Amino acid sequence: RLDVEALRPVRDRLLEPDGLRAAFSALLTDPEPAQLIDVVVERCAERLSDPDPEVALAARATTTAAADFPGDVGAVVALLLNPVALDPGESIFLAAGNVHAYLRGIGIEIMANSDNVLRCGLTPKHVDVDELLEITDFVPLEDPVFAPQVEGKITTLAPGVADFALQVATPEGAVVPIVGRGPRIVLAGPGGVEVRSGGSSLALGAGQAVFVPASCEVIEISGHGRAFIAGVGRKT
Repeated sequence: RLDVEALRPVRDRLLEPDGLRAAFSALLTDPEPAQLIDVVVERCAERLSDPDPEVALAARATTTAAADFPGDVGAVVALLLNPVALDPGESIFLAAGNVHAYLRGIGIEIMANSDNVLRCGLTPKHVDVDELLEITDFVPLEDPVFAPQVEGKITTLAPGVADFALQVATPEGAVVPIVGRGPRIVLAGPGGVEVRSGGSSLALGAGQAVFVPASCEVIEISGHGRAFIAGVGRKT
């Protein structure tokens, strides 16, 4: 849809039985990708206002990545990923093995315990292509955006895994009790909040965080800001 002749070999690989892996591998192992990168980025820059919103979003993702990391083939690899634009309050869930990159904006990311976070591109750091291809899940994803559960002043973002869940409290001057299990981390958003639990209290400014041990089942959030509470999840 971008009409880039230089991408024809990549497009042809997508038609193979394991096409996404083949196309991904071809781009990451290209010994001289500079010319391909230049052509793709130039064409994407021409399509930023394309009437097809999917084309425009993909073009913007590639040009944004290329502007931050000139000459990195990751900007072209981005065309094999799903461009997702999130509005405030929306979230996505990605299981282990999914390639992803943040382009713009600020988000809260929670990760499960892991000792094998690998880089794919868009970085000055080392990229272990062989190991990356070994662990990456190349099954195309359904829409990764999932709906939050809103109850009063608490929004819960729980993807249905045991590793983690996120709650967002917006007290608006009231006291919001949050009952949970296991250890938790409370991160203050804009405006700051006060956190009380186990007979102790702490005022947090924007960007500050506090660890709440598992022995404190109830956390009280107050103030006029917003608090993000990360804890363990429940598998469904």
